[in-house]
Amino acid sequence: MPSHFRVELRRLRLLAGLSLKELGERIDYTKGHLSKIESGERRPTPQLARRCDAALKAGGALMALADQGQPGRPDAPGRESAHAEWELLLSGDGVARFTALAGNDPVRMTFAPAPGDLDAQGALLNETIRFGQSASPGMVLPVAIFHVQALRSALPYTKGRSRMRLLRLAARAAEFTGWMAQECGDDAAARWWTDRAVEFAQEGGDRELVEYADVRRALTTLYQGKADPTVRLAERVRSLSSLPPRVRWLAALREAQGHAMAVNDHGFRTAVDHAHTLWERSAREAPPPRPAEGFARPLGTSVPVDVMTTMVTGWCLHDLGRPDEAAEILGGALAGLAPGSRRSRVRFAVRRAVALAEDGDLTRGCALMSDMLDDIRVVDSATVRFGLRAFRQAVRRRRADERVAALWPELQQVTEPYCGWRG
Repeated sequence: MPSHFRVELRRLRLLAGLSLKELGERIDYTKGHLSKIESGERRPTPQLARRCDAALKAGGALMALADQGQPGRPDAPGRESAHAEWELLLSGDGVARFTALAGNDPVRMTFAPAPGDLDAQGALLNETIRFGQSASPGMVLPVAIFHVQALRSALPYTKGRSRMRLLRLAARAAEFTGWMAQECGDDAAARWWTDRAVEFAQEGGDRELVEYADVRRALTTLYQGKADPTVRLAERVRSLSSLPPRVRWLAALREAQGHAMAVNDHGFRTAVDHAHTLWERSAREAPPPRPAEGFARPLGTSVPVDVMTTMVTGWCLHDLGRPDEAAEILGGALAGLAPGSRRSRVRFAVRRAVALAEDGDLTRGCALMSDMLDDIRVVDSATVRFGLRAFRQAVRRRRADERVAALWPELQQVTEPYCGWRG
C-alpha cells in the first residue's frame, strides 16, 4: 500500500473516475484545498481523511495513512493548528459552538447568548458595512453572518424599547448579509437573508425595511435578466406614498433599470422623472439622525443621491442602445464617488468600459478596464462580473487587436469568482 496519503488519495480518486472538483462537492471541500493535499502542500486533517475514506470507499486505508503522517518538509511551529479545519455551529437557541480539529486533540468552545450593548452593536454594523464597500464578500460574509447570530441570540434577554432597537439592528444586518451573498453570486442565499431581514423588521416595526426588501429582490431579478418582475417589484414600492421619499427614490431607480432592460424608453424616462422628484423631496424631508436606533446608515446605497441617480441613468442609456451617451454620463458621475466607495466605483467603471467598447472606443475602454483590474480582484463582485462578461462580449471579435490581446488573459481570469462561496 502506498506510504503517502496524498498518493493513495489520488490513486483512489482516479480509480473512482472523479475530478478534484467532483470529489470536493461530495465531501464539501474546495477543489483548491484538495489540490494542495494531493500536491503535499497541506496535510490532511482527521476530518478530511474520514470524509475522503468514506467517499472513496477506502475501508479505513486513508484514515490510517493520515494517522501515520506524511514525510516531507517540516511544518513551521503552529502551522497545523492554524490550517486545521474549524467548524462553527450557530444554533437556533443562540448558543454558538466552535471546534478546531487540530490533530488528535480537538479544541471546543461554547458561547452562551447574552444581552449586548446596542450602541456598540450598531457601530459594529456600520463598520461591517464600510468593510463591505471595499473588500471581497467572501471575507465579509463570515463576519456579517456571525453578527446577525449575535443580535438574534440576545433577543430573549432584551425587553421593551431595547428589544425593538435590537430587532431593527438584526433586520439591517440581515439585509446587508443578503447583499453580500448576492455579491458572492448566490441568489438563493441572498433571497433567504432578505426574507430573514423582513421577519426581524416586521417584529421590530420597521416598515421601511419590510417594503425596501422588494427593491432588493428586484436587484436580484435585474441581474438575472428578468425585466418584468424587476419593474413590478420596484413599481409597487415606488407607488407607496406612505414610505419615506428615499426608499421610493431607490425603487424608482430600480424601476428605470427594469424598463431599460426591456428597451422601454418611455417607461425609463417616466421612472427617472419619478426618481428626480423623489430625490428633491428626500432632500427637503430628510428626517433628523436617529442615534437611538443604533445605526447611522440609511437603507440602500451609500453613494450620494445625485451621483447614484446620474450613474443609473447612464447604465440605463447603455441598455437602451445609446453607448455614447452612457459613457459620457458615467464618466462624469464616477468623479463624484468617495474614495471609500470602491465596490460602486468598480461596478460603474466597468459599465462605462462596456459602453466605450460598444461605441468603438477600444483605446479608452481597454485602458479603463486595465486600470480597474486590481480593484476588481479585491471586491470580487458577482454584479461586477455581470459587467465583465458584457465587456468580453463587446471586444471578443477584436481579440486580434493589440489593445484587446494585451488585456484578454487577465480579463478571463477576473471573470471567475474568487470568494469561493458554496451555496
